[in-house]
Amino acid sequence: MTETEIFKLKRFSRHYSDDSGDYFTISPGEDGRMLLFCGIKPATADIADIPEYLLRIKKIADRYNACIICLNEENIAGYEHIESAVFHAKRSWFEQKPISNSFEMEVLLYAAGTRQCSQATAFGFKKGKNSLYISVCIIEDCKSSKNIIEIKKDDKFSLKKGKVFEKIDAVFDELKGCFEFTEGKGKNIHAFGNRESQKLPYKKIKRIMKLFEISEEETESVGADRISELVLERVALLDVSK
Repeated sequence: MTETEIFKLKRFSRHYSDDSGDYFTISPGEDGRMLLFCGIKPATADIADIPEYLLRIKKIADRYNACIICLNEENIAGYEHIESAVFHAKRSWFEQKPISNSFEMEVLLYAAGTRQCSQATAFGFKKGKNSLYISVCIIEDCKSSKNIIEIKKDDKFSLKKGKVFEKIDAVFDELKGCFEFTEGKGKNIHAFGNRESQKLPYKKIKRIMKLFEISEEETESVGADRISELVLERVALLDVSK
């Protein structure tokens, strides 16, 4: 279990990564109760009808009592960008006053570092061809969940094969009717566990700089290869502007 401190906000997370994607947990915060389980997989989709796609995804999410968030890969600055957005959305949703009326939109708002839903939608899927990160989150009450006993075991097998993660995998299986998951196909966008491998191409760096209004001076001060740290600042600063 690792402890990370971002803007004096402590979070605990546990990770398991393989060729199919990444799984992590975020332990209870100030409320002391809600534990979040999350799985992330890269995928592609050619979407002709956005409302119809949203309805299909919602039906699957409702069936498993899960939250399914589709993140536009072009706008995501690496693994920590996703985890930070999920962490801050969970904190906002359960411990503070949320910005939006759904947890899924809350994640998109933090991923975009904005309070404006119209801007955050650019971080979701669009009509036509999409390269995405699909995030499946299940939130459990620690006081009533037996799954937390499994998650405390200090080995990867119990984390990956615990009941909640089996449920997350079942959601991904059903989502194969909506997306083509690209794990194990040579496209190195799923290597979340190896954070050193997440060097962004120049074109994507310029795109992210524009999206998050990151200046050349900022990137020069930290180095372009650390642009994700500047994005994390924007994500965390959304709490300050609430």
